[in-house]
Formats: sequence, C-alpha cells, structure tokens
Amino acid sequence: MSEILSEKTMPAAVLFADLVGSTGLYDVKGDKAARQLVGLYLANLKQQIQQNSGITVKSLGDGILAYFLNMDDAVQAALDIHQSDSSFNGQTMLSHVGIHYGEIILRKGDIFGDAVNLAARLSDLAKAEQTILSEQAAQSTSDIFQEQLRNIDKTIIKGKKEAINIYEVVIQDDDQTVMFSPDILKKMTLEKSLNLTCQDKHYSLSQTSPALTIGRDKECDISISSPMISRHHAKINYHKGVFTYIDQSTNGSYLYSRKTENAIFVESFLRREQQQLTESGIISVGSQKEKNTADQLIHFSIAVK
Repeated sequence: MSEILSEKTMPAAVLFADLVGSTGLYDVKGDKAARQLVGLYLANLKQQIQQNSGITVKSLGDGILAYFLNMDDAVQAALDIHQSDSSFNGQTMLSHVGIHYGEIILRKGDIFGDAVNLAARLSDLAKAEQTILSEQAAQSTSDIFQEQLRNIDKTIIKGKKEAINIYEVVIQDDDQTVMFSPDILKKMTLEKSLNLTCQDKHYSLSQTSPALTIGRDKECDISISSPMISRHHAKINYHKGVFTYIDQSTNGSYLYSRKTENAIFVESFLRREQQQLTESGIISVGSQKEKNTADQLIHFSIAVK
C-alpha cells in the first residue's frame, strides 16, 4: 500500500536520446576507450536536458531517459542535443531522439507507462541527428515550434494496434532565415512575471529576476519560521516562459492551483520533486494549508505583459 501511495501520475514530455552506431564504436575503440567516450557523450546529454528544465531519470545503455513538464522545453533540448553533438576526443558521436507526450507514472525517481515505451520506440525510428515526435507530442508543442514540425509518416509501432502519425523536428540551417507570423512573434516576445505574497511582503520573478528561494533560513528570499519547514525548503525558477517549483525538503510542499474560470483548488503534494506553476494558487510548505497559519502561506499569480 505504501508503494502505491508513493506513486504519482502526471502528464509529461518523455524524451529518449541514444547514441548512433555504438556497437561499431566499441569494435573500433575497444571497451575501455569506448566507455570513456560514451561517458563524455552522456554527460553532454544530461547538461542539455538540465539547461532546458528537464529531469534525467537514468542512463539506458548508451542513451538517456528524461522527462519535461513543458513540451517546448523537450523540443528545445532535442535541438540543443543535436547542436552540441560533435567530436569527443576526436570521435564524432551523433544522437537520434524520440519524444512522446502523455501520462507517466512517477515512482521513487523512475518513470513508467506507455509514454516511456513509445518515446523509446520513436527514438529507434529516428536517424542520426533526427528527432521524431508522436502526434500527441506534436499537438502539445506551441506555435513557436510548429513551423519546424513536419508530418513524415504513418507507421505501426510495436505494442500499438493501429498505425500512428509521426513528425520530424526540422533543424534550421544557421544561415537560413526563418519567417514567423506576427501572432507567433507576439507569443515569443510575451513577458511573464510570477507575483507572490507572503507575510504582507510582495515578491516577483521574471526574466530579469529568474530565481527565488524559500525556507526557514533567514538568507532565503522568503523566510518562514516553522519546525516543519527545512532551512532550504524549495526554490522557484523561471526559464523560457515557465515557472517551476522545485521542492528539496524533508516534509514536502503542497501546491493548490486553480484556473481563472474555476475557483476550485487542485492539490498536489511534492517531496523532492518539481512542478510547473500555472495561473494562480497557494503554496503551503511543510504542511497542508489548513495546518499552517495565514502568514505561512504563499499566494501566487502569473501575469502576462
């Protein structure tokens, strides 16, 4: 029962990136040298994933399994992976990437479900320096990247009864001029701010001030005194239009999110996990909001300029 309670189901973009031609690499370089090269390659993948707000779950052979709360971040990570693929100690190493958007089961730092299996299958279909998306992933991508998606096939995937549409992310050449519509340009240039209130004090996150810390320590941006709150309990980061709450505590955090058209709060519990903040709500650190006093609650809202 405790294992079931520790599970969490949520939507996410699942990315699987794998090294092209790894078998030949081991044949040519030998096991020791090949392992060193693969280690450098995997470290680069992890860096690109982290820089785009992704979470690396684990290495699988010569590849990486990761997930993202925002679909655009997953696409950008794939583009950055291909851009950074190059020579490692004189050896050219290239990637093929698959991305699917769907429900995942998060359990003890690992992820499970059909979305994981499908992302791996899509990676197998991709050629060197190619990223393949499922239809769900393509539909979840914002207008900013829609110009770079191309429907390339309808194919049978192992484990699926019916053929599915697959899409390729077209990599633009450095010297190619990309034309965006006025609506897309407007979305690309929209400025967002996260406004927070706690203990009658006001805080704001934006592109110019992209990080905020929460905890019992007086050095934290929002300092809240309570034995249930860790010294460095959580942080909020802003990256590419997304505000992400990252819990790093012992007792966890409760997020109460609501959309403007619905006054009902949706509760989420995070312990050493992260979640995208949307529209408005309440953050209660260490305990549920009913157990905390009013001055221990953090009210937030997102504004678009």
